Amino acid sequence: MTFIATEEAGLAEGIDPDWYPQNWPSLTNNIKKAPSLLDESELSQLYYFLCRRNLLPGAEVGKHYRLLDDAYRRHAPLMKKPCADYFTSSISRLQGLMIFGADHLGDIACNNGLEDYLLHRAAYQQISKYWHIPGMLAKPERFVPIAGDKRVIERICAALDFLGFIQDDWHTPASPRSPEYFSCVSLPFWGAIFTLMLSPLPLAQQAVAHFKALEQLPRRAEQMEILARFEGASSAHLART
Repeated sequence: MTFIATEEAGLAEGIDPDWYPQNWPSLTNNIKKAPSLLDESELSQLYYFLCRRNLLPGAEVGKHYRLLDDAYRRHAPLMKKPCADYFTSSISRLQGLMIFGADHLGDIACNNGLEDYLLHRAAYQQISKYWHIPGMLAKPERFVPIAGDKRVIERICAALDFLGFIQDDWHTPASPRSPEYFSCVSLPFWGAIFTLMLSPLPLAQQAVAHFKALEQLPRRAEQMEILARFEGASSAHLART
C-alpha cells in the first residue's frame, strides 16, 4: 500500500512525506475496506500511520480494535512537542487522552473495547466540531447528551487533570512558551470545559472549580474571561431546562 510505504520512508528519514496531502481523498474513501484487504501486520501499520495523520477509523475497525489501540500507543511518542524533526503526530494530547486514555507521557484509562472507543471518539468529535467560540456558546443543547454520560465526564476530567489544564501542547514544563505565544483558545479544550459546565455530575463541577482555582495558568486573566462566557451560556441553558 503506497500510503504505508511513503509513511515508513518518512519515519526513517525524519521528514513529512508529500504523498498523503496529494492523495488524502482516495485514502479516506478506502479506509473502511482495509480490514478485509490487509493482514494483521499490514493493518497494524496502517492504523499507526492513520493515527499520525489523525484519521481515526470508526465502527469498521470491528474485531480489530485492539490492533488500533496498540498502534495508537506505539505511535504516541510522535505526539511529543517540541519535536526533533518533521515526522510528528497530528493528534493533540487532549484528543489522545480522551479517545484512547493515553498520550506520550502516560496512561489515564484504558478502553474496554470498540464500544468504549466509539463513545469517546464521538464525544471528542462533538467538542471539536466548532470553528469559533460563539458557535459553541449558541449550541449548549448539543453538549448535553455527552455531559450526562458518566464515562465521558470521567474521561474528560482525568484528561484535563493529567494536562494540568494546559491547552497548548507546545507549552511544557521543560520548554514553557512565553505568554505572547501561548494559545488559550483551543476550541476542543473549551468544548470540554463547556461539557463539564453543563453536566449534572459532581465530578464535573469539581473539575471546573479546580480549573478556576489555578493561579499559575498562562494568560490566566484571558482564560478566566473566556470561562466566564461559557459560565453565562451554561447557566442560561440550565435555567431554561
